[in-house]
Amino acid sequence: MRLHRCKELRDILSDEFVDLVVAVKQAEHDEYQDVISPWERQHLLLNV
Repeated sequence: MRLHRCKELRDILSDEFVDLVVAVKQAEHDEYQDVISPWERQHLLLNV
């Protein structure tokens, strides 16, 4: 994510806010990666 490297947004929003947003989005992404969707189950796992 490029947000954590954006100096302009860090100057406007603060380092703490940007770090928090990045951490939340990373946690959401990690959780998403742990779930196998119904589509993946049907089209990928059952056709191996």
